[in-house]
Amino acid sequence: MKFKEIIEDIKREEDIKGRILLARCGVFIIAIGNDAILLHDICGLKLTCFGYKVCKVGMPAVHIYKYLDIIEKNNYAYAVYDYEKETKKLTLKIEYEGKRNEITETTMECEKCSYFIKNNVADKIDVFEFLKKRQEENNKKVMEEETKYEQTRIDTDTKI
Repeated sequence: MKFKEIIEDIKREEDIKGRILLARCGVFIIAIGNDAILLHDICGLKLTCFGYKVCKVGMPAVHIYKYLDIIEKNNYAYAVYDYEKETKKLTLKIEYEGKRNEITETTMECEKCSYFIKNNVADKIDVFEFLKKRQEENNKKVMEEETKYEQTRIDTDTKI
């Protein structure tokens, strides 16, 4: 089972539902989906793509205290897990009671996300349309400069 699927399974458990689920994976703590969106909103963490239509935020594990303080000041419930790569299991390490996350979206406007655009070009963007527009703009600039140069030459010839 993949990491994302393990997190999604745990998030469906009744006692975890609505809690911000944070998972330590190596030297980072991550949250996905609606938890990532909430953490983006209250902590200012940058959203990136975890998968198609699934946002992710991450922070170095050494900074977890700073973000837990913000979460607690906003009185949100959370659960912190440790991901063991060898066994591919998440182990609950700490919980905090508070209000539950009611955000249901797992993504925020993928098409506007620079990471999504960069990594999913073939899915959503006609690259050739952009290249054609760019070429047309460059051609227009060249034509304007040639016209300007030609006008300057005519003006100079007229004065002589």
